[in-house]
Amino acid sequence: MFNRESVDFLKVMNKITNSMVLNYPITTGRTESADIAYKFDLSKYDTDGFENPIGIYDLSTFLNIFGLCDEDRDVNIDNNSITVSDSTTSVKFLTSATSVLSPYEFKQEQFDKTNEFPSVLEMSLTAEDIRKLKSASATFRELDTAVISCDDSVELSLTQIGKFKKSSNSFRIKKNEESTKKFNIGISLETLSKIPQVDYTLIVKYNESRDAYRIILKTDKIDGLSLVISVKNVE
Repeated sequence: MFNRESVDFLKVMNKITNSMVLNYPITTGRTESADIAYKFDLSKYDTDGFENPIGIYDLSTFLNIFGLCDEDRDVNIDNNSITVSDSTTSVKFLTSATSVLSPYEFKQEQFDKTNEFPSVLEMSLTAEDIRKLKSASATFRELDTAVISCDDSVELSLTQIGKFKKSSNSFRIKKNEESTKKFNIGISLETLSKIPQVDYTLIVKYNESRDAYRIILKTDKIDGLSLVISVKNVE
């Protein structure tokens, strides 16, 4: 339970969120700002599971306690605490009531519903694409939104949106894929900065009744992880 592989995986998740309700084997949830929903399978990393949900308000603190004990350690779960110990050291971490963490819930059914909507684009989003977007945003600090544009071609770009839009600087990456629908959707750079920098398959889902889009990110680089990204229409 909470072996090295699962702790290392949760350190990756900690870049996305610092509060979650852990369930075994499948955990689903969303960030405080509700810009990213996630689903992952802990059994990919640890076959020793646990029965009841574990509420963790401060994931970074929780992960730090494992570094205070030797690799050969025991982990015991009580009703409201987790104790990590080795031959000389014992650390107790108080868990949070799952009801307190309800703002971070995103049910499995919500993931399934998003998957059921039609796909209008499937393309690669590489680690290099993400690196370039982040680097360009550091160069042009006023550009605050990553945009996926689908018209005659598919492009990734950076732009400035909002009432006081004034920048004429730009950055674009042309993609080889084709879309079945014309659209322009934006992802805030704050959201983009949270996702692990690996290769993804990016799938754009379209809910016609609400004229709304969502992005699903799947990756073979982080086993058992999928993400749903909130987006907004861009003029």
